[in-house]
Formats: sequence, structure tokens, C-alpha cells
Amino acid sequence: MSYQNPHAASTDVEKGASTAPSVPALVPCPDYQATYTVAGICAPGEAGAPASKVQGVEEILARVRLHMPLHIRCAPGCATSGEQYHFMLTCIRALTYLLMQSRFLGEHVNGYGMHQNPAHVPEDCTLAEWEFDPEGVLPVNHFEHVAETSFELPLDSEELFFVSHGSSNMANGVIEISNSGEPGADIVKVDVLGYFNSQHHFEELTKVCQLRPDDGKDGVGIFAPRQWNGHDHRHRMQFRIHVRLPPSSDGSVVTVNKLSTELPTFVHHVGDLKDTIHFKELSLSTRNTPVHVHSIVADAASVRSTNGIIDGHFNTSHTLDLQTSNGPISVVLGLFNDNAGEATKARLQTTNGPINTNVSLFSTTSSGTGGLFDVNAHSSNSPVRVVLPYAPAEHVLALAARTSNSPVDLVLHPRVRGQLRAARLALDLATGAVDDGVVDPAGRGRRRQVQVNRISGADVSGSVAWLPAKQREYGSVVASTSNMGVALYL
Repeated sequence: MSYQNPHAASTDVEKGASTAPSVPALVPCPDYQATYTVAGICAPGEAGAPASKVQGVEEILARVRLHMPLHIRCAPGCATSGEQYHFMLTCIRALTYLLMQSRFLGEHVNGYGMHQNPAHVPEDCTLAEWEFDPEGVLPVNHFEHVAETSFELPLDSEELFFVSHGSSNMANGVIEISNSGEPGADIVKVDVLGYFNSQHHFEELTKVCQLRPDDGKDGVGIFAPRQWNGHDHRHRMQFRIHVRLPPSSDGSVVTVNKLSTELPTFVHHVGDLKDTIHFKELSLSTRNTPVHVHSIVADAASVRSTNGIIDGHFNTSHTLDLQTSNGPISVVLGLFNDNAGEATKARLQTTNGPINTNVSLFSTTSSGTGGLFDVNAHSSNSPVRVVLPYAPAEHVLALAARTSNSPVDLVLHPRVRGQLRAARLALDLATGAVDDGVVDPAGRGRRRQVQVNRISGADVSGSVAWLPAKQREYGSVVASTSNMGVALYL
């Protein structure tokens, strides 16, 4: 799910926010009147001014330029109090500048800026209780300290979700999803480690929460300032989330309704879950980091990243959607279909990265035959290679493989039937890429017929069928590229 923070971050002071403790207004002489009321500002070095902010205020006063007229009336004799009058004007200029440049004030007074104030968290947030530098847990990646906390989420939740919001310098890290929970348990344990150098900044700037925005939705969120312009590496932080799904105690498969992540700059590691966990829906989303999946089984699954690799083993019965950019997709797919009317679909899409996939097709009918499948692999400026090592008899496949400025290679199982179309064919289908010795995969003694028709130039169309055919042949294979070739092996 996409978890929206109900408190939008702002670079300005929030409306209705409590003000600093009031101090007496600066009135330099009796009967002074002005269009501005000066309160809550202490002069540099004056009692009540926080020592850590004095230097920043002095820097501000040195830069102040008043850009609007002042309308001041003083009682007779006021002008003679030159020192007080000068001080009053200085304070008014400072206040005006602060009101107009609150972001500048934050950067120089707070050290990390108003727009880098601690993150806002949702109202349903239950804050983590941290154990700092626990025994036996060491910091990593040159961080000096580590903190540890845990949450428990109900296994039967309609959706288990994990989100982060804020600067990637603070809200980043790794999420691991495994089946290392307590066997037979009805809860999902979530362990979180936070790595940092300054405990003060860790506690003040980042918040980790257990979330329950709606009934049936349970998750964990990491919230950090939206922006961070500092260059001090000591302010950086990193997190590690470990989601421990419980396997069953009797060897049966545990069903998870939905698990989703929206974790930019978090590397994703999913363990070997295919024999223990079944996801009705799995959705993983990140940016600028890879997604590694050892193996999963899901009705529907999606993985989205940018500038990161997607790899692993995916088994799905409804839909599979893998998308990235500037990174490769290297996956082994198992697609299952019950031949009931809806095709099982797989879409693999990237740019400037190769696609390399093995796709096995399986029928879940009682006879183990038939099945409807739709596979689309699309890249640009990089090769696309699709291999079909297994397919059931009498199945129907729609396969499209496209790229640009790079080759396309397709290796089809002998049971593939239907129309063929290839743009910029590199091999002659009739002689160089057709295995004439293939026997009937259905064991009915049929012969395979491959027809090739050159349309124009390097574009080729054709068909594959097993004769004699008892029913109309369906399915299609389309391969296209530009400036390179297509290799189609039957």
C-alpha cells in the first residue's frame, strides 16, 4: 500500500505551533510606538539567549538588510537615546529578516535547518522503544552505535506493510523477509536495527513506528526529515528491518494475505519461501537499490525499482510485474494457469539493462494440459533473452520480446504453437534455427509444421503447428529490435 503521512512536512513554521517562551518586549524609551512588536528574541549575549544559538544570530544580524519601510513614532527626547534607538532598529531588522528567511534561521541556528526538523509521524504511530548498544550487536559500515527494537504484527492481517519517508541519508538500509519466525505462531515478528553516530540526532530526527491506519492493516514505518543538506557524515543513519514470517508447525504452507513495501533506498532480500509461505499478493517497491528474491510463490507479485537489479525465482498464478530502469532483470519464472479463461501474465520491463529469463509454463488442470499465458519482455539499448524450457500440451502462449540497439534471442519449447513474427531476423528459420527431429510432445505421432514468410527486408512472419490438428491453433510470438538482430530457435 502507499501509506500517506497525514502531516505533510513543510519548510515553514507550522500554523498553530506553539511559540517560544515570551520575553519582555524591547521598548527603548517611554511612549515608543512601532508597526512591529518585538517579542521572543533575545539580543546576542543577553540573559535568556541559548548559548548554542548566539553565534548563529550574530551571523544573521551581520547579513540583515531591511527591505520594507519602518513607521516609527518616538516621544520627544527619544532620538537622543542613540544607543537604545540603534539597538531597537537592529532587533527590528533581525526580526523582519527572520520572518522572511525562516529557512535561513533554521540552517544557522539549529544546525540542520527548519526543513530538516524531526520528521512528522502519523497519528496512529506507536513509537519504538529502543535499546541502545545492546550486548552482542555490533554497528556496521563505520557507524559508531546501534539501537535495537522489535514489533509484533498479526499474521492474518489483510495487509502487512513497511514504509519509509524522508531523506535517503537517514531513511535507508536493508529489509530482509524470511521464514525464521516461530513455527506455528500467529504473529509476524519485525526486528529493526538502527545504525548511527549521534544518539541525539538519531532520536530527534528519525522516528520508527508501529502503524495501524485502518482495521486489518498493520505495518512499520521509518520517518526522517524530508530534506537533509548537511555534509557531516556523523548525521547519517541506516536501518535494517528483518520481517520474520512464521512457518507452520505441521509442514503445511502458511498463507499471507498481502505484504507490501514502499522503501526507497532499501535493499530488498527475500529468502527461500516457496515451500513454506504463499502470498496472495506481494508488492515490493524501492528506488536506486536492488531487489533479490531467492524464491516466492504468489497469486500476484510486483517488484519496482530504479537503477537497481531485479533477480530471483518467482512463481505466480495470476500476474507478475517486474519493472526497473538502468538495471538488469535476471529471473527464473514459473507461471501456473487453470485454463479457466484468464491468462497468467508476466511483464518484465527495464531500460538500458538486459533481460535474461527462463519461463516455465504449467497447467493446473486435472489433465495437466492446456493453460493460457501472456509474457512480455521489454528493454532498450540492451539485449533481451527469453528461454521456455517447459510448456504443457495444448497451451496457448502470447509472447512479445522487444528492445532497441541490441539483439533479441528466443528459445521456444517444442509445444509452442501459433503465429510468429520477427523484425530484423538474424537467422533463417527454415534451415538454421528449426529442430526437424523434434517428436510430438503429446505422443500422438503428429509432425510439426513450421512456415516462414519473408514480408520485406529483414521482417519475417510465420507459424508453428502440429499436424493433424484437432482444434484451431492459437498463440503468437513477436520479437523485434532495431539496428541489431533477432534469433528465434524452435
